[in-house]
Amino acid sequence: MVNRLQNLRKDQGLEVQDKIHVRYAGADNLTQAAIATHTDYISTEIQALSLEADAATAGTELDMDGTLLTVDIKVG
Repeated sequence: MVNRLQNLRKDQGLEVQDKIHVRYAGADNLTQAAIATHTDYISTEIQALSLEADAATAGTELDMDGTLLTVDIKVG
């Protein structure tokens, strides 16, 4: 997930020091559990101020090893 979110940051032209807010939707139970377990690590690596599930998220679709997540990144 960190790699895909870092690539998404790059694709959106964000700077390394830009702090972001991340919302995502579409996580199955296993993916949601993994994200919850590693929220601090993921947030630190991608410079996220928040990382939260939101069923109404509209954004970019990411393939997380067969699980499609819709991810929205906002500079915060």
